[in-house]
Amino acid sequence: MPVTLDSKEFANFFYDILKEQHDNPEKFRGIHTGIPELDELTGGLRKGWYIVIGGPQKSGKTAMMLTILMQLAMHKMKFMWVSLEMGMEMMGGRAFANLVNKDSSVNLTKFRDVDLHDDDWKEVERIKALVETFGGYWVTGTRMIEDILKEATEKEVEVLVIDYAQLISAKNMKGQAGSVAEDEYISNLMKAWTLEGVSKENMENRMLITGSQLNREGTKNERFDSPDFHKNSSSYVQDADLAFNIAPVKNDVTNEIDPTRRKIHVVASRISDTGSTFYVTFEGAHSRFSKSEQPLTFTEVSEKELAKPISKPEVKQDPLDNLIPEEKKAPEKKEVTPF
Repeated sequence: MPVTLDSKEFANFFYDILKEQHDNPEKFRGIHTGIPELDELTGGLRKGWYIVIGGPQKSGKTAMMLTILMQLAMHKMKFMWVSLEMGMEMMGGRAFANLVNKDSSVNLTKFRDVDLHDDDWKEVERIKALVETFGGYWVTGTRMIEDILKEATEKEVEVLVIDYAQLISAKNMKGQAGSVAEDEYISNLMKAWTLEGVSKENMENRMLITGSQLNREGTKNERFDSPDFHKNSSSYVQDADLAFNIAPVKNDVTNEIDPTRRKIHVVASRISDTGSTFYVTFEGAHSRFSKSEQPLTFTEVSEKELAKPISKPEVKQDPLDNLIPEEKKAPEKKEVTPF
């Protein structure tokens, strides 16, 4: 049902919420993602937002969604994680690895090989206890968007994460499966879900995060940083409140992809300027992202070296006599003592 306010109710609603935010800023602060650059760009994530995380295969879309979700979960937000490509066991490995302490040796490979030692088990038990405190649900085995949204509504979740958009189908679009029209239909449903369910008594919206390949043609041609990358992208970007692309980073010297770095390119935003870019560290072994400074390129390193003042090495000058071979030195004159 739609929520309708007359002008007096509308004015009072906004004034009251503004006053409450002023008096209790911490209560209304956006939720941080754990990535400072993204938090600075957005001011923190908020309910009512439809967020699309793009990138080619194996770029880290799932890891980015998990990184953000774990922060939301630790802020006690009720969530539902829907995986369309992983079973419960694989999802467990990703989620647990994401929460591993940096000084621990536990990682995805150890989960895969079940190669855990005594200290590793202590860390796993700590993560288990932490996850048990989360108010969330983990879902697999369904692809229909109508079923996913119905389940999320019934469980009254605040944050819905779908991994990922291109694997979703729609019951009402069976005749146009895999088409642009189906993508538009699914995206419209997801956007609408973030704003539905409110009433005069409860004006709380919901947040939805999904991964997407965004522009498949652009991805194929590796045009990740092109300013017009999003122009030919799907409706997932066009409907989003915030959409950013995860692009691989090539080493400036070897021209090979750096497995530990990614470049984030904001392709759409209703809350900040588009076109912003920044770098992050990709921790693939833990399925997560963290802050990272922009790497120096080969050219920048060269310029940095050239800018250094030239310092001449101090040369110790040996006496001339020391440079003459012993056999060629004139015999020492002996002093003759007169009688």
